[in-house]
Amino acid sequence: MSSQKTDTRNLVAKHARTYNTAARFEDRKKALKRGKVKHKGTIPYQDAVVSAAA
Repeated sequence: MSSQKTDTRNLVAKHARTYNTAARFEDRKKALKRGKVKHKGTIPYQDAVVSAAA
């Protein structure tokens, strides 16, 4: 019989505190109004409102 180490390490629990941190919520509607563009091919929110009103 060989003596093997039966200690198993839980790598997820080991690194959980490092990577699972609280993140601030970003209001997507307000970000779009400020000019954030999610995809390069889409038009910004303000241009869409102006063209829809015209």
